[in-house]
Amino acid sequence: MSIRTFVSTRSAAVVAATAMASVVAMALPAAAHTPVILTAQDRLPWVAPLVLQGTDPMGLYGTVDIPGDVRSAQLHFTKGEEVSIALIIPDEAPENILTKAQLPTITLIDPKLHVTEITPELRVPITDDDSGNDFIILASYDTTAVTGTYSVIVSAHAPERFALSTGIEDTGFHGLARATVADEDAVQEWYDTPAAAPHHHG
Repeated sequence: MSIRTFVSTRSAAVVAATAMASVVAMALPAAAHTPVILTAQDRLPWVAPLVLQGTDPMGLYGTVDIPGDVRSAQLHFTKGEEVSIALIIPDEAPENILTKAQLPTITLIDPKLHVTEITPELRVPITDDDSGNDFIILASYDTTAVTGTYSVIVSAHAPERFALSTGIEDTGFHGLARATVADEDAVQEWYDTPAAAPHHHG
């Protein structure tokens, strides 16, 4: 279900309530999502993790210590499939006290090189039932795919952790290139370890 479906609704309250319900219905990157930790080696999309079937439910976790740094991944789709991406942060300090301008943003580049900017327009708190960890959903975007590989680039505007929830529930896992699947301990370590603010000398 797309948030865009609700944009034409006249009542702002209905828009907000329905959009929030839609976003919350999207599962967090939890047990059903295959986890991947994005590292400093994953700045360029064409060397970053590639999800071979973009509808597979994935949780992509990153930490950025330097404002302006990026983390990337790629998702491969066939025409007509649903491209579904949610941007999430831990409901923990420092992320939950950052201003909108400091929160991460997404640049999505489709196979035809069309660029979509996804910015944090939501602030939906939610708890992952499997881990008990608390998150805030910042953005949710979906569209219909063209055939090819999509690049997803997350830009940080402060030292911060973020997660991308991609794909559709119950579609399985069809493989990953240029990366390995993370275990639950690695994901919990990501959640428990805040980004390190850069030190200033002199």
